[in-house]
Amino acid sequence: MEERCLACGNCTNVCPTCYCFDIIDEIELDMKTGRRYRRWDSCQLEPFAKVAGGENFRKERSARQRHRYYRKFRYPVSKFARFFCTGCGRCSRTCMAKINLKDVLSALLKEMDSSLWKR
Repeated sequence: MEERCLACGNCTNVCPTCYCFDIIDEIELDMKTGRRYRRWDSCQLEPFAKVAGGENFRKERSARQRHRYYRKFRYPVSKFARFFCTGCGRCSRTCMAKINLKDVLSALLKEMDSSLWKR
């Protein structure tokens, strides 16, 4: 994957097919009332996969990147025979590390092809 990634979440925050959110509970001082709401979140941010007890299933940046690419290109292809990417390029344009999605996908395809030939 791409080592330059800063894990800022810009790519997923501008993506028209990303829909991740977190549930926020704000309790009033009376401890009887409050409000619950959804807030946009990004699977590229370190606390995204943190659960109760402090366990984090995707603490490493590389695991979060892999999850993003799998959610856009691997899982939907195997289940729906299509990508979950519109090809708009917003992620590449907003990336502070200048990571280009097309370049990453090309490199991943080359890696996959070379591993298939080794079998």
